[in-house]
Amino acid sequence: MAELTGADIVIDAHEGSPYTSWAELAGPSLPNSPLLTGGERPNTVVFECVGLPGVLQALIEGVTPHTRVVVVGVCNQPDLITPVTAITKELSLQFVFAYRPEEFATSLRWIAESVVDIRPWITATRSLDDVAEAFSQLRPPSEHSKILITLDHLREPEALGQTR
Repeated sequence: MAELTGADIVIDAHEGSPYTSWAELAGPSLPNSPLLTGGERPNTVVFECVGLPGVLQALIEGVTPHTRVVVVGVCNQPDLITPVTAITKELSLQFVFAYRPEEFATSLRWIAESVVDIRPWITATRSLDDVAEAFSQLRPPSEHSKILITLDHLREPEALGQTR
């Protein structure tokens, strides 16, 4: 999906260590404290989108110093991390939750104006009546990316009256 949507570099964790690839992409490592020497920090940002226990700690251990880890994946259970590892690597952890209305508006405008092509992400189309089935089909991680729910049947006046 990343390649289809224009990613410059795609790393498949099943084929090799993402940490090694990220380290190579970030360039030469810097000393842990930028106060001891000059130089620029690598601009490495890693998005954690899985939300399973252990993933955040694996990222903390695996990323290069000075990396910013943006936590998007929602972990609904306790998850143990070792802060000293993140501290000595001077990592930045950022947790994010929701989108702002202006971000939705921008995204919808980009889709409408074909700035962003979302077609590669839509792997199936279902009617509103099949939402439960669509969610079931989204559970296996390799089955679908996004399922588009259509409301075409609601354009009929009789159907519209039945749904209210």
